[in-house]
Amino acid sequence: VIHIAIGLSYEGSGVQALGAPPNDAICLSRAFEQLYDDRPFHSIVLKDKNEGNPLTKKRLTDILNDTMKRLTPSDLLIITYSGHGWTDGSWALHPAIVGQPIIGEEGQINESALLGVEELFALLTQSPSPVLLISDSCYSGNFVAGETSSISSNKTHQNLTDAYGRFFTSDRYSKEVFVMTATTGEHSSYEPLFADHAHGYFTSALLEGLGWDCQQQELTTRSNRLSTDELYHYVLEHQLLPTKPSGGLLYQRPMIVGGPLDLVLVNR
Repeated sequence: VIHIAIGLSYEGSGVQALGAPPNDAICLSRAFEQLYDDRPFHSIVLKDKNEGNPLTKKRLTDILNDTMKRLTPSDLLIITYSGHGWTDGSWALHPAIVGQPIIGEEGQINESALLGVEELFALLTQSPSPVLLISDSCYSGNFVAGETSSISSNKTHQNLTDAYGRFFTSDRYSKEVFVMTATTGEHSSYEPLFADHAHGYFTSALLEGLGWDCQQQELTTRSNRLSTDELYHYVLEHQLLPTKPSGGLLYQRPMIVGGPLDLVLVNR
């Protein structure tokens, strides 16, 4: 299992600084590492404050291209992103360097810092292994645009053990990209305004669904079997921010899309 965790703060970049994403990346990295303690696991944590080597669009695409070359059909690639999303869903990959704003003097965004949805999918579909993409960013639902439902279709394969075997042994499904996003293509994604160790509302529920305890900073609950659909439903039920509009309150509706089968993450 290879996990690429991205968490960007944007301090000094001329846009709203975010406190949660770096925490999201670190804790998700630790949670997945402990979740997969029974198989080889490698994690890459990318933040925009890395001294001497800040995250840029080119650096991320180079990492992705290099990772694709090392993957095999029996591997699993997990990519998590916490940061700003542009109105078309693009990721804003801009280093947190004072004096290098992502928004120009005329109010135009530096498009060279944007990694678009189609551009990212063009990279991910090269993977010989299954890919799970999780994005906690505004307008991230653009990654699942065109879906008629936010529930992935798994009705014909109720036996998750069978689904696991089919997914990892059949060439037909070997290049599926599974996606879970914090919100729709038209809405924002939120984080608490005041917290010592904040996580995005979506990522906080996601971590809980994985069994992560934020107080103890470890995985305290271990599931013998966990799928993306089950994880998604956990987020829907436990996200502190409403998932539907209610009385003018802020809300965000997580989305999911899979292939013909649900992706089973753990099957012990």
